[in-house]
Amino acid sequence: MRAVLKNINWRKGGGELLGFAMVLPAIMLVFGAIIMAAQLGLARQSIEYTTYSAARAAVICESQSQAQQAAELLVEDMAQDIPGVEPGSVSVNIRNYMGSIWQKGGLIKCTVEAKVNTISPWSNSTVAADITMMIERPAVP
Repeated sequence: MRAVLKNINWRKGGGELLGFAMVLPAIMLVFGAIIMAAQLGLARQSIEYTTYSAARAAVICESQSQAQQAAELLVEDMAQDIPGVEPGSVSVNIRNYMGSIWQKGGLIKCTVEAKVNTISPWSNSTVAADITMMIERPAVP
């Protein structure tokens, strides 16, 4: 190694080339991290909008089981348009804060989770979003 370093003519620009070759992997790692953060940000934004839409579909239903089904159908349809999301990895959960009573004025919490593939070969991230909304339609007796 010392013989190679001694043979380099440092006054003719060989040092700059060697320095650039040593710094290049760090530069690529930083660019990769920026791209990965952008991918996760776009996926998170899409998942948040999907969560809002699923909750809106749920609060106008007549029962909690109908609300869960409506949210699942909507999320399944919207998840296909989100870039980077693994097919079949999206899940939605409607939680009623009032227990088993589904009535107008009650609160629900809608949570959507999805696995997102990024350019990073060693990590897949799980993105989750939740929203609380009020039930708008009373239950049918």
